[in-house]
Amino acid sequence: SSSNGNNNLHADVFDWDAVWQGDTSGMHEFVSEALEVVSFEASGRGVRACQAVQAGVLLLAERAVAAAPEPMLAQELLSRFEAFDSTTRCRLALMCDGTELPVISGAVPLSAWPP
Repeated sequence: SSSNGNNNLHADVFDWDAVWQGDTSGMHEFVSEALEVVSFEASGRGVRACQAVQAGVLLLAERAVAAAPEPMLAQELLSRFEAFDSTTRCRLALMCDGTELPVISGAVPLSAWPP
């Protein structure tokens, strides 16, 4: 966290001009401690902020595991699946396998997801 406590340290570190030009070499993954995964009775699983967040504060930065036009994205993911680490494979399965998701009994920090 930054000295003013707003968790904005990473927003000041990234060279956003370079990122917008396609140079992501200076980027690293970041998940704010303000984010958690919960089950919502009416709508299922989701991510929410568990504390007040100021406008402009970086909450999440991660590299895409694959990029392709939408009609070809599934095939691109499948072609790379074996090379993914176990956490990435698990996250993809949770999003894409079509099974009913179990209810989470309590909030889980997004940085620790999946549990």
